[in-house]
Amino acid sequence: MKMISGMKMIPVAGVVLLVACGSPTTESDSVSDEAPVTVTVTTTPSSTTVATTSSTSSTSSTVPCESVEPTISNHVFASYPNISDRFTSFDLYLPAGCGPFPVLVWVHGGAWVGGDKANPEVLDRAAYAFSLGYALASTNYRLANQYGKGAWPDYPNDVADAVAHIVDNAVELRLDAERISLLGHSAGGHTVAIVSADRSYMSARGLDDTTLDCVIANDTEGYRLEDRATAYPLAIENAFGADPDVLADASPSTRIEREGAPTTRYLIITRGSARRQEVASEFAELVVADGGDARVLVAGDYSHEDVNRVLGQASESIITPTVSDFLRECLTPTER
Repeated sequence: MKMISGMKMIPVAGVVLLVACGSPTTESDSVSDEAPVTVTVTTTPSSTTVATTSSTSSTSSTVPCESVEPTISNHVFASYPNISDRFTSFDLYLPAGCGPFPVLVWVHGGAWVGGDKANPEVLDRAAYAFSLGYALASTNYRLANQYGKGAWPDYPNDVADAVAHIVDNAVELRLDAERISLLGHSAGGHTVAIVSADRSYMSARGLDDTTLDCVIANDTEGYRLEDRATAYPLAIENAFGADPDVLADASPSTRIEREGAPTTRYLIITRGSARRQEVASEFAELVVADGGDARVLVAGDYSHEDVNRVLGQASESIITPTVSDFLRECLTPTER
């Protein structure tokens, strides 16, 4: 068996287990009296044409791909009464060039009550995505607090809406709708796992489970929420309620047992207690047992915050190279 530097590779019930060696507030909408402006982007392999139209002017220019600068833009994928669109939007970070770019959809953590798409680590996420030649879509979702007014199943529904918006607008956004990966940490790790394990989220939007090429769930215990409700009663009950049937519906492992494995490939990053690692490995084992693809990376002595902080750091030797290899494998054009 091939050894990865800094890792031990151990097969566990059909799963390749990688073990490290060693130790929001509301916002008001602004209203402008200026004429509405529409921006249309058309991309060819060698250049991109940007046409801007308004009631008073019209311009068009063709820019060679090597001259197209990185950009950041905001995209609202849904709107709800009395809820800021900030909770239902993503920030798109595009690298230099014309694209179309594979897209890494980043879903933040925060126990379903906190966190934001503009958390400081997003700049590191964008730089990391750029280094791989990918775009980054950092998405929000309705949080289970007084501002976001979210509740189960709003979190996966919002992430699914963000994915559908990317697919539906891929040409204009200069994205490759055939190469999409989800990456989530903590509560975001649960969300990316459930939105892929429960096929209803994609099918409700006219998509199927081939839409999500790969999912990286970074250190979540939410694979069986009914088991974790006793360990984290306040967080789980606030976000999901206390009904055992609802907790089962919201559990990625239960969805795999009910529906089988999707075509999505999984990288499950875990750490900490034996129980924490056990529930993560069980999810991967269920996927593999049904013919799917799942790998587990045990991140040594890293803390819950560390596994999020170090991802993408060039000098980091445990998480970053494993994630990079996984993404390159599942987002190459020949794979689909």
